[in-house]
Order: sequence, then C-alpha cells, then structure tokens
Amino acid sequence: SEYLEYFNEEYRDLLKRILIGLLFLSFLQCSTFITYAIARGCMLTLKDNLVMNGVFLLWRSSFFRCS
Repeated sequence: SEYLEYFNEEYRDLLKRILIGLLFLSFLQCSTFITYAIARGCMLTLKDNLVMNGVFLLWRSSFFRCS
C-alpha cells in the first residue's frame, strides 16, 4: 500500500504536468472551449488550490486574449 501511495503521488504529478501542458497549448491556440474543458478537468481531478488558481487565471485570460 505504501508503494501504491507513492505511485499515486507520482501519477498525479505527471497528470498535473500533462494537464497544464495541454491547457497552455489550448490557450495558445485560442480554443476557449477546450481550455475551459481542460480547466474543469484539472479542477475535478487535481483538487490542488495553487494549480486551480493558475488554471483559472489562464482560462480567464484566454477570453481577453482571444476575443
């Protein structure tokens, strides 16, 4: 169970990096809907306040940048 917990932590860290990478790409591509979807995904799966705040700010700024 200790190994499993370690694996989960590693997996969540990897997931976090992938989600943030995807979020940033969709932000650069100006796909606001996709950015929103990934942002929601981040919020539901990660439940990490720091990440959520960053995700939210990126999502909000995509509106200003792309409209």
